[in-house]
Amino acid sequence: CIIAVITDITERKLALQKILDREASLKELNSTKDKFFSIISHDLRGPVNGIMGLSQLLVEQIKTKDYDGIDEQVHLIHKSTKKAVNLLKNLLDWSRMQTGRLKYTPGKIDVIKLIHSVSDLLYINYRNKGIDLNLKIPESLIVDADGFMLETVLRNLISNAIKFTPPQGEIKVLAT
Repeated sequence: CIIAVITDITERKLALQKILDREASLKELNSTKDKFFSIISHDLRGPVNGIMGLSQLLVEQIKTKDYDGIDEQVHLIHKSTKKAVNLLKNLLDWSRMQTGRLKYTPGKIDVIKLIHSVSDLLYINYRNKGIDLNLKIPESLIVDADGFMLETVLRNLISNAIKFTPPQGEIKVLAT
């Protein structure tokens, strides 16, 4: 006598595959989140440190009643804060792009204008180290790229150059 029990496990297999797919998706989302926090801390550290340094100078000047140059420092703090807010907005856009909520949007980008924007953002950082930032870019250099992505790359390159250049050093930004 032979007794056989046959059970269709197709539904279980499909459910297991769904679970595995969701697990992979969650791992990818978690990795993107970690990358996002790493980029935020890296990219915001410069402007925030610059603002902190300038505000500390203001505190010391006010204590000694030395008001010479305060207007310029307040202007730099304001400008750096605006840049930091813009940077945060860009990072949030990057996060949306990584999760598929923002798409790659290439267009014509004026490279000199973009590099000036990045150098303005990092001005306090290289100024505080006494670093000369020399830009040697043709006035009419236009590229077809995603402006946000290109700005992120340039910001990281220049930020790292500032970080690893000794005080009173020089950074050259060249493009052809």
